[in-house]
Amino acid sequence: MITDVPLVCPQCRQTTVKPIAWVQQNTFYSCQSCGAAVMIDKDRCAELVARMEMQQRG
Repeated sequence: MITDVPLVCPQCRQTTVKPIAWVQQNTFYSCQSCGAAVMIDKDRCAELVARMEMQQRG
């Protein structure tokens, strides 16, 4: 089961990994690399988690 979601900063392209529950409860995150405030695309995160879960299954 997938528990974390990789979030990519649109400014510096660095990845920040957050727990799914945290992503569901928040709208923005601060990039750990450049400090930019980044809006979380909830639909994209849901698609990514679904895709990762499908890959794990088979």
